[in-house]
Amino acid sequence: MKKLGLFENFVLQISPRYRQEFRSTIRTDNVKRVYILSLIGLLFFILLLGLDYVRYINGLLIPGSLVYLLFFNHLSMVFFALPVLIILSKRRQILAGEYPFERTIIYSTVTYSGICLLTMAVLSLMDRNSILIYGIYVIIINFIIIFPHIERVVFNLLSFLIIITAILLVDVRGGRSVVTMYISILECIGMGIPAFAISTHLFNDRIKQFTFDQLLQDKTRQIEENNKTLQDLTGQLRELNEQRSQLYTNITHEFRTPLTVVLGMNSRLRALVGGRNAGQVNEAIDMIERNGKNLLRLVNQILDLSKLESGALTENLIQANIIPFLRYANASFQSYATSKDIHLVFLTDLEVLHMDFDLEKIQQIYSNLLSNAIKFTPEGGQISVSVKTEMQGDTEQLIIRVKDSGIGIEAAKLPFIFNRFYQVNDAAMRHHGGSGIGLALVKELVEFMGGSIEVSSTAGQGTTFTVYLPVRRQAGIVPAEEVLAAIEPFEHPSVEQPAEQKPFDGFSDEDLPILLIIEDNPDVVQYLKSCLNKIYQLETAYDGQQGIDKALAIMPDIIISDVMMPKKDGYEVCETLKTDQRTSHIPIILLTAKATIDDKLAGLRHGADQYLAKPFQKEELLLHLQNLITLRTNLQSKYSKGSVFWEAGLPANTKSQEDAFLNELNQLIEQNLADEDFGINQLCKALAMSRSQIHRKIKALTGYSTAIYLRTVRLYKAKSLLRNTDMNVSEIAYNVGFKDPNYFTHVYVEEFGETPSATRK
Repeated sequence: MKKLGLFENFVLQISPRYRQEFRSTIRTDNVKRVYILSLIGLLFFILLLGLDYVRYINGLLIPGSLVYLLFFNHLSMVFFALPVLIILSKRRQILAGEYPFERTIIYSTVTYSGICLLTMAVLSLMDRNSILIYGIYVIIINFIIIFPHIERVVFNLLSFLIIITAILLVDVRGGRSVVTMYISILECIGMGIPAFAISTHLFNDRIKQFTFDQLLQDKTRQIEENNKTLQDLTGQLRELNEQRSQLYTNITHEFRTPLTVVLGMNSRLRALVGGRNAGQVNEAIDMIERNGKNLLRLVNQILDLSKLESGALTENLIQANIIPFLRYANASFQSYATSKDIHLVFLTDLEVLHMDFDLEKIQQIYSNLLSNAIKFTPEGGQISVSVKTEMQGDTEQLIIRVKDSGIGIEAAKLPFIFNRFYQVNDAAMRHHGGSGIGLALVKELVEFMGGSIEVSSTAGQGTTFTVYLPVRRQAGIVPAEEVLAAIEPFEHPSVEQPAEQKPFDGFSDEDLPILLIIEDNPDVVQYLKSCLNKIYQLETAYDGQQGIDKALAIMPDIIISDVMMPKKDGYEVCETLKTDQRTSHIPIILLTAKATIDDKLAGLRHGADQYLAKPFQKEELLLHLQNLITLRTNLQSKYSKGSVFWEAGLPANTKSQEDAFLNELNQLIEQNLADEDFGINQLCKALAMSRSQIHRKIKALTGYSTAIYLRTVRLYKAKSLLRNTDMNVSEIAYNVGFKDPNYFTHVYVEEFGETPSATRK
C-alpha cells in the first residue's frame, strides 16, 4: 500500500469524515471543485480588467511600452474559462472518468500559471512591497499545497527567478503604484487557484488510493470470514439434508412393514372367505387391497425421492424397443380412462425404437403423468399421448408428450408444480388431493436419466407435459417379450359408479333421518354406507356442487362432507348451505384428511358443526351424529307447544338464523290471518321455497308439518284475542282464518283442552 505524507495524515486526523467521504468519492468531485475555482478565476479576470482600465486612465499604460503590451497578457485569464467550457460541453459523469479531461485541466492551469508568473514579474517592477507579498505567498503555498516532488521544485524555481528579476527591475525603475500593488496581490491569489486545483486533484487521488487499499483489505478479510461462515453453514445444511433423507428412508421402511402384513393377511382372508356373505366380504377385501397398494405406491415414491436426494438411486439400463412398452403401459390406463368417460389415444409413427432405458423409472414417469392427466380431466374430455424422435444438435431425443383437455393451471403457478409437496392452492385443483410428490419425482427421474421436462398450460383448456430423453444404445439388448413381461399393471383407483353401488344390507324405513354423504372417493362412500345404512336413510353426492344441489332438493336431516372435492370444496359447501335460509338449520360434519388445528378452525369458521379427521373410528362418527341429532331435538323443544315461543314470540333482533326464519314466517301468517285462503302455497311463494323445502325446514325446527304449524299459529292468535278483546267466538274464528266457527271450536279444544268460552272466563 502507498504510504501517505505528513499532510495527508494530518488531514485525516483532524477530519474524521474525510476518510468516509473518500470511500465513496468519484472523479466527479474534482470536476465540481475545478468548476467552482474556474468561476472564481473568471471573477479575478474581470477585476483585473477593471484595474487595467484605471491604470490606463491614470496614464500608466504608455502605448508601445512593455507594460502596455502586458495589458493584453491579462487576457490569459481566459484559460480559467477552459475547464468551465469543458464541464458545460459534456456530461459531468463521463468527464469525471476520462483521463484526457484530467490532463486538459492540468495543462490549462499550468499554462495560465506560467503566463501569470511572467506578468507578475513585469508588473512588480515598481513596488518592493509586491515582491515581499509574493515571497510570503510562495512560502505559504509550499506549506498548504501538496505538490509532487518535481512540481514543487519547478514551482519554487520559477518563484525564485521571478523574485530576483523583480528586485533587479525595481532597483532599475523604482517608483510606487498602489494600483500595481493591488494588481500584484490579485494575480498572486489568481495564480494560487490553478495550483490549488492541481494539488487538490492529486491529493484526492492519493487519499483515494490509500483508502481503496485499506477498504480492499477490509473487504478481503470480510469475504474470507463470510466464506468460512458459508462453509460452516453448507456443512450443517448437508448434514441436515442427509438426516432428512435418512428420516424419509426410515419412515418409508416403517410404513412398508405394516403394509406387508395388511396386504398379506388380506390375501389370506380372501382365500378363507365363503358362505352367503362372500360377495360383501370380498368387496371389503378389494377396498383394503386397493387402498393398501395405493399407500405402498406412495411410500415407494417417497423412498425414491430420498434415494435421488442422497445419490443412492441407481440406473438399471437395458436396450430394447421402447415403443411396445409405451403402448402396453398406455393400454393399462384405458379401462381407468373409459370408466371416467375420457377418450385416451396413443399417437406415434414409430414401430421400432431401440434405445437404453430404465424400465422401472420409465414406467414411473409414464404412470405419474398419465394418472395425473386423467385425474384433472373431466368426464367427456380427451387425453392424447404422442411419441416421436427429433434431432437436437448432435443428439437424438425421444419426445413423449401427454396432452389433456382438463382444467389447466394458471401461468403464475406453473413454475412451482415440480416442487416437492407443492399443491396448487386453487378451489378447482384442491379437491383432487394428492401428496405433491408425483410431478416432483417425474422431474427428478427425467433429469436423473439425462433428460428434461417442460409444461405448458392454459387455465380452463388443458395442460401439456413434454418429456425429452436422450436416445443412447450402449446397454445390453433385451427381447421385447421380457420387457413386456416385467411391466407391472397399473392399479387404478376405484371410480364412482353411483348406479351400481349397493348398500350392504339395504334399508326401507322412511322414518329414519336422511343423511347426505358428499364425498368424491367411492371407497370412503362405501365404507360410510356400511357404517350407517341401518341407522339413516343415505343419499350420496360425489362433488361439492352436486352436494349443494342435492341438499336443496331433499333437505336432509344431517350432512357428512369431505373437504377436498371437485367443483366446490367442503368449506364452500358449508358456507353456501349455512347462509341459505332453506338449509341453514342442517347440521354439517366435515370429514377430511386435513387434520391440523388451522384446518379445523377454517371449517368451523365456514359453519361446520363438527370437524372429524381421517382416519376415524366408526364409534366416534356415530357419537358425533347422535349428538347433533340430540341438539336438533333440543332445538325442537324450544319451539314446542306450550313454550314461551307461542305466547310471546321471539326477539326481533335475534342473531339466530332459525329464530329469524320463524319470526319472518309468523309475521307472514299474522299479516294474512283473516285470509282463509292463505295457506302453504302462499307461504312457499312469499318465502321463495318449495313445498318440500319449507316442510322439512319447519319439521326440522319445530317437529310440526307446515299445515299443523300454520293452524297452530292461528289458534294461538285466537287464544290471545279471546283473552284481550270482547269479540265473540265466531268473529274471532273468522278473524284468524277459519271458515267454520264449529270447526274452529273443535280444533281449539284439541289444541288447548278447553273450549274458547272457557278460555275467556
